[in-house]
Amino acid sequence: MKNVIFIVLDTLRKDRLGIFGNPRNATPFLDEFANHCVNFTNAYANSAWTPPTHASMLTGLLPIHHLVDGDNINLEKKHHFLFSILKKNNYNTASIVVNPYLYESTGFMRDFDIRLELGRKRQYKPYSLLLLRAINKITKAYPSLSSKLILENTKRVLKTLCSSNKPFGIFLNLTQVHSKYDPPRKFLNSFEKYFVNLDEDEKHLVAYICDRGGYEHMAKESPLPDKVIEGIKLLYDAELLFLDSMLRDFFDFIKINKVFSHTTIIIISDHGENLGENGMFYHQFNLSPNLIRIPLLIRDPDLTPKAVNENVAQIDILPSLCDALEIENNEVLDGLSFFLMK
Repeated sequence: MKNVIFIVLDTLRKDRLGIFGNPRNATPFLDEFANHCVNFTNAYANSAWTPPTHASMLTGLLPIHHLVDGDNINLEKKHHFLFSILKKNNYNTASIVVNPYLYESTGFMRDFDIRLELGRKRQYKPYSLLLLRAINKITKAYPSLSSKLILENTKRVLKTLCSSNKPFGIFLNLTQVHSKYDPPRKFLNSFEKYFVNLDEDEKHLVAYICDRGGYEHMAKESPLPDKVIEGIKLLYDAELLFLDSMLRDFFDFIKINKVFSHTTIIIISDHGENLGENGMFYHQFNLSPNLIRIPLLIRDPDLTPKAVNENVAQIDILPSLCDALEIENNEVLDGLSFFLMK
């Protein structure tokens, strides 16, 4: 049986990938990886923020049916759940998340043999955290520390899963491009030629908006100057370049451990991001194309890499994965398997 690696790149906006038109070389690994995948060029999110979109991906249901929304962030146990299905079919399962919306307490991280909620300090030893903080203070390589922690913990979990004779399913949520946008200097310097001529006040404004200050500037009568919006996109793209380098590191590890050839890999975004267009920031208050058009790449040893232009949505993930793994699924879902589409 094939393994499953399900990676959600939280808040990844589709048009910031090179394969979808970004002139900056912000995603060299993902752009190359897409050549070996089924690339769904018209994929859509079923909402514009984390809880309902993850609920749709993991249950195959629309928000109106799984009822996770702005008033309720808890996923009820009665709903069909992707990793519960894998577990019932003799899979070992693991999840690694930072986002508290996805903790076990909200009903999302259930039926996992290994569950790491890396926002909780109890998940790692105190001396390890102190050492990482000391290194980070000197190198400033990992502004939030969570990036380093999630990558190293994911490698450790994957190694544990590979030691078993059973197939495995692993869920990984990476929040690197979620605001605030504060990329390591190394990755920001990669885009030096794209820097715009900002005065000191404009530089402070870009930094402020990238640190969640955009609410004060949202939907104002006087829009921000184009060069300020370009500065915001620059920081977002530098974060994306950092994320792309993390993914390259992780996939090199996958290949070394010889699981790549018999593993189905899904890379998807839960939603996009507003970066100043039409006076909007972050991912609240609207359903613009910047928010609901998302990347979706599936690499499967039994599928021929190609671009697929039919409309698909997050609710289609669960039934499609069951088909790809040849797992029986008789539940009534809102989603439709990709393999049944013409």
